[in-house]
Amino acid sequence: MKSSPFYILFFTALIALLNPGCTKKLDIANPNVELADSLWTSAAGANQGVLATYQTFTKPGFNWWVPILKNLCSDEGWSESPYVQLSNTMKFIYPDYNFLAGSVRGKIDDVWGTLYQGIYRANQVITYVPNIKMDDQLKAQYIGEAKFLRAYLYYTLITVFGKVPLVLVPNDSKLVDVNSTEEKDWQQVLQDLKDAEGALPVSYSGDDRGRVTQGAAYALRAKAYLQLRDYASAKTELDWFFTGAGNGLYSLVPNFQDNFTKLNENNSESVFEIQYSDIVPFNPSVGNFQGFDLPNQVLGSTWANFIGPQGVPGCFSDARARRWPIAEFLKENTATGARDPRLGISLVYDSTDVRGPDYTMVYGQTWKQRYNSTAPDLCWFHKYLNDYDPSMQNAEPLFNSPINYRVIRYADILLLYAECLNALGNTAAAYTYVDQVRTRASVNMKPLSVAHPGLSQDAFFQQLRHERIVELMGECQRWDDLKRWGDLDDATKVAALVPGDPEFANFVVGKTRVFPIPQKEIDLNPTITQNPNW
Repeated sequence: MKSSPFYILFFTALIALLNPGCTKKLDIANPNVELADSLWTSAAGANQGVLATYQTFTKPGFNWWVPILKNLCSDEGWSESPYVQLSNTMKFIYPDYNFLAGSVRGKIDDVWGTLYQGIYRANQVITYVPNIKMDDQLKAQYIGEAKFLRAYLYYTLITVFGKVPLVLVPNDSKLVDVNSTEEKDWQQVLQDLKDAEGALPVSYSGDDRGRVTQGAAYALRAKAYLQLRDYASAKTELDWFFTGAGNGLYSLVPNFQDNFTKLNENNSESVFEIQYSDIVPFNPSVGNFQGFDLPNQVLGSTWANFIGPQGVPGCFSDARARRWPIAEFLKENTATGARDPRLGISLVYDSTDVRGPDYTMVYGQTWKQRYNSTAPDLCWFHKYLNDYDPSMQNAEPLFNSPINYRVIRYADILLLYAECLNALGNTAAAYTYVDQVRTRASVNMKPLSVAHPGLSQDAFFQQLRHERIVELMGECQRWDDLKRWGDLDDATKVAALVPGDPEFANFVVGKTRVFPIPQKEIDLNPTITQNPNW
């Protein structure tokens, strides 16, 4: 069980940030609760504010919704959920513009509200911590963490909604740019990350492991430049890992699966990792659904439950994987002639075990026992499921998986660097970075320089598309990839996605690359303009 202060202090930090104050009739100070006006007076208070910003990632609006959107809106996944609004959204059908701004039990659990709540918390840190008398280096670190987190939250908002209101200070609506442009939003992300690069340490030890690092800032800034298709600037950021101060800090772990279990977290491959915990709630009778800033809040991940296979106790099976990527994994064998081992780690289907449905295990039963057939239409994402651990095969308690979400892995950095080099005309130099990913000990594919030598720039790019599928399947990267490559801006390219994902027949170029801004936000502030063609 993870029980370091980095996890537990979420509780006290949240109480301090969210306490609304008292009425005159009940103006009695609670000695156990730190009020917001006294929070920003000490280093301890500053740390609580930062931790409360990290807590955003445990809320359903991020914890559940972001992976659902990124994986299922891409051509890697789909939904057959009985929750019709959910399955329609993944089909690019939006009868309700407020769907992604809804709520459960009156609490914030939507994408828009959750991410902006996190931005509000980051803004408090950035605004108030500079005035605290404390160690200057630690102060700079806390502000750097908040700027990174604000940048990541905006990165997520932009890749989902496009242009979004730019909020940079707390409690002053006059300073909100409600009709900011996507370009302005990206520039703010880039500036925040530039500031974070100079303030964050390269690593942490002890209880601070899991906080964002300098490497995370360089990586996310590169990914932001890539979404702007600025390959030269992205390469400059990524140089930090290979020719700069980050050279040698990161490496691929030998076992590919170690990136998706709780057994080897915060390892040498992790560049930015969201910390989840299996801490049991203090009062389980209140309910298992997390993220509502309650004292009994669970700090685990919901992924295993929402993406878990059909019929498994505790799994909702709201998210299914498409089967077309299976063919990508089968295009090449390992150096010894075996099937690419990443296939069985990435997908649950009738032949996750190469011997077929009689041997493929799905939470304690064979595929054939559980589904009574080969069920060729069934397929689920496998990464982040709990079935690697027999004691967790029923995924209980609900919404409480301890597996950390690896937002950025070094393997992703290697492939992005190769993409930059190729885009800038240096295809020959790009080979070595792809080779590292392919020849990881547990993967053991032939080096690309051996299997496909002398590729042209375009052919190398097409190979990179393949490499990103087989390495990063189900890791929330594909939607951003399709946007970066322009596949969602061209009707011909969108049509090419339809055979693998029929839902793209509903996709409208110039409209559906972003979600509509929630109507309730426009109702609250009619000066906000809706996204184009919505």
